[in-house]
Amino acid sequence: MLYRAKPGKVFFYGKPVDFRKQTAGLAAIVDSELPGQLSQGHWFVFISADKRKAKILYWRGNGAALWQLKLEREAFKLGNPREATSRVLSWQDLGRLLDGYNIFCGQGHEITAAKRFA
Repeated sequence: MLYRAKPGKVFFYGKPVDFRKQTAGLAAIVDSELPGQLSQGHWFVFISADKRKAKILYWRGNGAALWQLKLEREAFKLGNPREATSRVLSWQDLGRLLDGYNIFCGQGHEITAAKRFA
């Protein structure tokens, strides 16, 4: 479950990320390429190269937490060509991005029924 407290800042990493990376690999990207620090209560958003998965890395008081969302039918709308810049997102823009809106031009995902997993 995604931690409900508001983060200090939300940093969006604009480059495609290899989603085989887990907590340590993404934390290394935070340390080397993003301005915030994981232990300061900031959230770090990463989008996969195929734009169908998002991961949020954050500090949960006594350890790093990693949250993932996988889209079944559509991709995250990040602009075309993909924005390769990192930026700070507002809390509202993070919600819009996860809800499927292109926070750069305002279009959303089509609502999809859940498929059967078992």
